[in-house]
Amino acid sequence: MAVQRDKKTAEMNLLKSLKSLPFNASGSEIHEVEAIISQKFKSIGWNFLGGVTQPYFGPYIYEKLEEKIYSVELPDGNRNLPVKLMRKFHSLSWLDYATFGICGTGGWAKQDGLYCDQVSGCLLYSEGSPGAFPGRRSPLPKVAWLLV
Repeated sequence: MAVQRDKKTAEMNLLKSLKSLPFNASGSEIHEVEAIISQKFKSIGWNFLGGVTQPYFGPYIYEKLEEKIYSVELPDGNRNLPVKLMRKFHSLSWLDYATFGICGTGGWAKQDGLYCDQVSGCLLYSEGSPGAFPGRRSPLPKVAWLLV
């Protein structure tokens, strides 16, 4: 019970702090305020993903997003897989912060494709690419089912 109360208090404090930022963010829920903050970042050409990376809130804020299409071999045939390569991060959420950059999220899957921190995560190997092992197949088919 005490942990639940502490979590609720922490979320209320976070909401209060977010609303005090110079974004003129109003709302009674954290996700409403994060939506306003996201629009502000989009207005300067940056990207913002709020929400929870379990178990804590923490934003991903980055400048560059480049999409590449990879052809992956699946049991029912080849599929084109969109991979969004993210660069120039300003925030990699709480885990990166808490570990001084030693550990963090390398990417995530959404309906529109795989999102990949191009610098530190989601190493994409294909035949003949630098870092590929002879005869090794791309690991992409193992994660492609998330999008199917």
